[in-house]
Formats: sequence, C-alpha cells, structure tokens
Amino acid sequence: MSVIQMFSGIARCSDCGRLLRFSTNRQRPGFEYQYLHCGMVDEAVSNCCTRHYIRYDALQEIVLQKIQTLYDSVKIDKQSLAYKLARLEKENVERSQKTEMAELFKLEARQKEIQNLFPKLYEDWVAGRLNEQMFTMMSSKYQEEQRTIDERLLVLRDLIDAPKNDLDLSKKWIEEVEKHSYPTSLTRELVSSLIDKIVVHEAIGPKGSKKKTQVVEIYWKFVGAVDAA
Repeated sequence: MSVIQMFSGIARCSDCGRLLRFSTNRQRPGFEYQYLHCGMVDEAVSNCCTRHYIRYDALQEIVLQKIQTLYDSVKIDKQSLAYKLARLEKENVERSQKTEMAELFKLEARQKEIQNLFPKLYEDWVAGRLNEQMFTMMSSKYQEEQRTIDERLLVLRDLIDAPKNDLDLSKKWIEEVEKHSYPTSLTRELVSSLIDKIVVHEAIGPKGSKKKTQVVEIYWKFVGAVDAA
C-alpha cells in the first residue's frame, strides 16, 4: 500500500535538527505500520543522536487535532485570535533575540581575541619560537575560525535587526487557514500550506512502556511555534 509522505521535508529531530526518515515496519506478516525516526542513527555515528521514533499515524493524529483546534478558534473570533497570535509570537521573538544577543556578544569577544592573536603569532614565528609548519597550521586554524564567526555574525545581526509586524503575519496565517474547509483528515497540501516545520523530541519513559510522553512542536507558517488553543 502506497503511503503519502505528507511530513517529508517538514518533520525534524529536536536534537540534531536533521529531517526525520520515513520507514515501514514489516516484522509481523499482515501487520505493518509506518514511522519516522532520526536518520543519524542509521548512519552509525556513535553518540550523535537517538532514534526520536514516532508512529506515522500518531503524528498525523496530533497534527490534525491541532489544526482542527486552531480552525475552530479562527471561526469563533479571528480578530481576537490574530491579536493573541501576535502577542505570543512577539514573546517568542523577544526570547529568541535575548539568546541571539548573548551569542552575538560572545562571538564578538572571540573575534577580538583572534584579531589580537595574529600579531603575537607572527612575532613568535619571527623570533623563532614557532617553526614555519606550526605557524602555518595555527594561522589557518584561526583564519577558518574567523570566517565561521564572520558568517554567523552576519546571520545573527540580520535576525536581530529584521523588522517584524507580528499582527500582519498573524492575519496572513489566519487567511491561509480560511482557504481550507474544516479538515477531517490531513493532506500534503494542508500540511505544507500551514506548517513550516514539526520538531519531534525523544520519548521519555521506561523502555518498552506504552506510557511514555513525547513532545511534538509545530512551527506554523508566519507565526512560529505558538499555541493559540
């Protein structure tokens, strides 16, 4: 039986950020089911990640229920919902900017350290305290780190300085919801039009237990990871 992979390119691992892989369990004849899991485990990279396993039908149910709840909220009072989404998104942005600012200051401090290291490194080479091979190796190392920092700083400054109109974005998202009738089932079109990404966390609980808890975060288009329910 062919299964439409409606979460392809959308579902991600919460730890390594990679896209989750779609697989089918056929261990029991006549009883098969689909699931998603982190592909890093398949690549046999030790201690890099865990499976982040989730049944495909379970994720479908979670996402459908969330979309239905938000659809109901839109129909009840979309103006109030727009303001609520804008407020929640503003709070998310403010939290993110604090984290981004902290990273920015840390990288700028390291950038200055590297800039001060180059003259000292050159002096040590000229004075014979470093041979040419060591000087070349350390220079390359610092230059590579400097390039990485410069690239990340550009991204961080763009994120921090980017203008945002949270209310307009919230209204735009509501318009996308209203393009669809009340969903009784998921489609690839519905998922891709409303959702930016889905982040699946590792399930927590005793091994083999059916009472595990698992966090699934939905990042909506335009408004991010807000819960207006």
